[in-house]
Amino acid sequence: MKKNIGGIGISICIMFFIFTSVVYSEEVKYTTDEEELKAVYEIKDMMDTILENYVGGQVSREELVEGALKGMYSKLDAYSTYYTKDEYDDFIESVSGEFVGIGVKVKKKDAYILVDEVLEKTPAEKSEMLPGDVITMVDGEDVKDMTLDEALSKIKGVQDTKVTLTIKRGADILEKQVIRDKIQINAIKVKRINELFPNATDKEIKKMRYISISEFNSSVYSEFRKAIEEMKDKRVKGLIIDLRNNPGGYLDQVIKICKLVVPEGPIVHTIDKEGSKETSSSELKEAPFSIVVIVNENTASASEILTGAIKDSKVGIIVGEKTFGKGVVQKVFRDIYGNYFKLTVQEYLTRNGTSINKVGITPDIIVETPDFVTYMKGKYKLGDQSEEVEKIEKALIYLGYEIKNIDKNYEQDTNDAIAKFQEDNKLFVYGVADYTTQASLNEVLYKKLKLEDKQLDAAFKILKNKVFE
Repeated sequence: MKKNIGGIGISICIMFFIFTSVVYSEEVKYTTDEEELKAVYEIKDMMDTILENYVGGQVSREELVEGALKGMYSKLDAYSTYYTKDEYDDFIESVSGEFVGIGVKVKKKDAYILVDEVLEKTPAEKSEMLPGDVITMVDGEDVKDMTLDEALSKIKGVQDTKVTLTIKRGADILEKQVIRDKIQINAIKVKRINELFPNATDKEIKKMRYISISEFNSSVYSEFRKAIEEMKDKRVKGLIIDLRNNPGGYLDQVIKICKLVVPEGPIVHTIDKEGSKETSSSELKEAPFSIVVIVNENTASASEILTGAIKDSKVGIIVGEKTFGKGVVQKVFRDIYGNYFKLTVQEYLTRNGTSINKVGITPDIIVETPDFVTYMKGKYKLGDQSEEVEKIEKALIYLGYEIKNIDKNYEQDTNDAIAKFQEDNKLFVYGVADYTTQASLNEVLYKKLKLEDKQLDAAFKILKNKVFE
């Protein structure tokens, strides 16, 4: 069974842009309050002092204003962001479903850029980039002092131009010259069951479908509705919805999608700073399908709204791993100067009133798959303790090696399993999980995950029982 690696991480990046927010837009409101205006003049006076006295290099008032605004947002949560005009244009491009990039999903990890996923048929795949690669430099510039947005803006660029990436993979330092190209994101993918399970019966093929949602962009509802109407016409009875690695998107889009599959009642509740509560509801008399939803640790934000609504309404069963736990909503504001900023303004609760922020949603049926090892962390040997050790142990078990206890402790059984893995993969055998061993572990794991999908297998089995019981 082939696994679709499409769609992953924490502060998940969709093709070179962060997109973990449930968002909608609003104009900025202005104040004439004297105390608030005093704060503005404090900033102005400081800028005047800098411009009149600073000799460390050329700096403009515009640059200082931008720095002040970005500084304010650095004190807020990870989802609140100030955008320059170029950054906002990039953000809009990223949620449009089509833009120029190289085709990876990444996150900031220990000052560097960790590749979570390499998408199929993209420049990154052609350049043989792999999940777990750590990008340390872009066109010769070190990324450790850059924000994720700054690094990604340098990786993006004009179609058919080249970007040189310096990558750490295990003990090796590689240079990849990648030609940027147009990346097309189709948020919805629909498959007949026999495309995933060639041995499916004719009855299963007729009555069951699979649909994946990679993100809730501006066009996802219309695509989803079209697919659902076609399924109804074909009298489909069971639906697998794959939300793995879906980082979220627009609030209005996920609410409209919920109204197509979730029976009448609340979909989501939002609560603002003043405690005011708003509820979005479905009026659907009866759910059109039996549903199984597949989720993982990178299922976040808007995708958790859909997951929660399906779980709480009992219209479907959730399979996979605990979700990310982003239960807050952002608005995108615009000021009169043409600046944009995204600000966390509400918390949301699921249909039953459950807060999932920083908690996530636990599936009804837990089916775990191992994470890739972040091998920039260090080497591991007997007696060491680390979260990375636990990742290594889970990967080894998934690959068929024997580990007695899965925990953060590098014990004798872990040492022995690593030694056996090193022997099997023609590495130096000494039981230490060094950089080369961790890189090899990621490569072997990646190949295995491409060939099988235990979460999808479980979802198919459960849905088959629901449809034909």
